[in-house]
Amino acid sequence: MKEQVEERLEFYDKGTAPRRNVAVMQEVVEAMGGSAANKKRKSSSDDNGGGGGKKQKKEKKAKEGKEGKEKKKKDKKEKKEKN
Repeated sequence: MKEQVEERLEFYDKGTAPRRNVAVMQEVVEAMGGSAANKKRKSSSDDNGGGGGKKQKKEKKAKEGKEGKEKKKKDKKEKKEKN
């Protein structure tokens, strides 16, 4: 962590780009002898068939929004036909 701070200070002083946090964390994992850098976290949808991340929620919300608009159009059309 101290090395990262020094790299950032050097960036402000000389303009040399510091290492990215991902690269530093991978180095730490390798130094500790772990292989966790290549493992992926198991999503909640894998565990119980539901839930999911932000992307899945966003897609679901967009789909529901589309269906809602279509239903409103259909209802409006039916109401207009009745009159």
